[in-house]
Amino acid sequence: MKVIGIHIAAKDLVQCKYCGDAMDATAGGVYHRGTAWFKQQKRAKSGTNSACLVDWQQEWACQFCIGKILSKVPVDQMELFHIPYPDD
Repeated sequence: MKVIGIHIAAKDLVQCKYCGDAMDATAGGVYHRGTAWFKQQKRAKSGTNSACLVDWQQEWACQFCIGKILSKVPVDQMELFHIPYPDD
């Protein structure tokens, strides 16, 4: 993992699934993959209450990579658009 001059606690250190950069799992802009079950509710005029059970996976992604995926950049071409760091 590449760590760029910042201290991240060992328990919070995760790796981006796509670019491999080290990230702090508790920082903003870090995506954590999960699958969920949602309880179906009837719609009411005052809104709905919903229940969701999430099964968190051990996968994280950085904001940059998710942005490229949402822009429809193929995953195998992600490295072409990666911002180079000084240690690359």
